[in-house]
Amino acid sequence: MCRLPMPKRRIDLTSHIVKVYLTLKLEGIGTSSVSEVLLAFPPTQANHLALIKAQAAVGKRNKKTYVPLDVKPKELPDGPNGTKYFSIYLLDLLNPGETSTLEILYMLTHSLEPFPLEISQSESQLVYFRDSAFILSLYHIDANARHKGGFCRVEYQGRLGYSGVPSIKNLLS
Repeated sequence: MCRLPMPKRRIDLTSHIVKVYLTLKLEGIGTSSVSEVLLAFPPTQANHLALIKAQAAVGKRNKKTYVPLDVKPKELPDGPNGTKYFSIYLLDLLNPGETSTLEILYMLTHSLEPFPLEISQSESQLVYFRDSAFILSLYHIDANARHKGGFCRVEYQGRLGYSGVPSIKNLLS
């Protein structure tokens, strides 16, 4: 078993393809070793997944290198509400007390909605992206997820809407 002490998520909305960068620091806990990590996606994201890549950080600060990892879909019959799972196979077994850092990139297509639907030619097009403020995980998370955005023209709606999901509006020129 493992836990995620402080996952970080950065969402890039600068193009029509949504890029999500996820950094997971894994800590081995319990008595058994871990050879794979499961990523969980809600059906709203799983239906729009275009790409998932994962890599492991190997080495110390200045001499850190990244090694690609295998990512494969995994069927779990007891997944709640249509949750889809992907398995990331680690390079080495993660033993209790050890740590490992994973860098994950996934891309979503057809996830941005024009807002408003019609604009005049002189106006900038707004888009609406819906996502949860939480990271869906099978593992214990010690800290809240961090959203980082490198946007120059973004409005963030932190107030929870009717569906309980915060949203990010990105202005595209």
